[in-house]
Amino acid sequence: LFFYHYYMMRIKFLLCLLALALATPLTGRPKVVLSVNNPGNSQRAEVVSFDIHKIWQALDVPEGTPLIVRNAFRQQVASQAGADGSLLIETSVLPQGTAAYMVEAGKPMAYEPFVGGKSYPWRVDDFAWENDKCAYRAYGPALQKTGEQAYGIDIWLKSTPQLDVEKRYESERRGLAEAAALRKQGRSQEADSVLLATTYHRDQGTGLDCYKVGPSLGCGTPAVLLGDSLVLPWCFERYEVKENGPLRFTVKLEFNPLAVKGDTTVVETRLITLDAGSHLNRTAVSYSNLKESLPVVTGIVLHEPDGAVVA
Repeated sequence: LFFYHYYMMRIKFLLCLLALALATPLTGRPKVVLSVNNPGNSQRAEVVSFDIHKIWQALDVPEGTPLIVRNAFRQQVASQAGADGSLLIETSVLPQGTAAYMVEAGKPMAYEPFVGGKSYPWRVDDFAWENDKCAYRAYGPALQKTGEQAYGIDIWLKSTPQLDVEKRYESERRGLAEAAALRKQGRSQEADSVLLATTYHRDQGTGLDCYKVGPSLGCGTPAVLLGDSLVLPWCFERYEVKENGPLRFTVKLEFNPLAVKGDTTVVETRLITLDAGSHLNRTAVSYSNLKESLPVVTGIVLHEPDGAVVA
């Protein structure tokens, strides 16, 4: 098994997580104090993680106990028990500053999710996910059956912090159905107007899909490099959502077999993670059944105004 890890244009933040400290407030309920230090010169707001097992141990509660996280003003902040054994916390720290967060056992408030993703079988098995900054799409098995060559990750622009992808798909689906009915009645101009008003390829007020992927790496897709040729997988064969908010989204995509040096049994798997507030995904890539170590590359396809493609 050959593993290759990469950050898809991921900026590594300089927030330092300090040691756990046990505190006992006037109420007598045990708390754990978590400190986050920002050594930079600008305010940072992002998701940070702590070892949730150590927190449960420090609180002397059973593993799996729900946790409440509060800031210095005793306001609850969004948190999530991560699939990797972490406690994820939404933080905001002043330049050269330190922020303290108090954790206690208890049922936390419900928060509107900042991340999310799901499959859209009606749209040839698209799988799309998003956070408050951007949205992404991977192409599924139904699209591969059509013969359309779409290999890489697609990216959708957003101008709203709200989760918006499902609304775009529903608008597109409704518009296609209405336009088809109008065309049957010979009302082609009205059908065109409906499509323009509902398609996610135009900005309807919250962003749009203006990026073309086609048979390319798209936005940060990995590929095996053989000489000067890329061995690209086609569409994913199956998916598994590992965690779905409110602060972190993770999906496992397993792709159809590649043909590498005559071997048609090589399977690529991607574990894609997107946090709230992040402009970038984190992806861990693995290849099963490789007979030797091979170079792997990634990239972003840029499109010029005249339609030319620059890799």
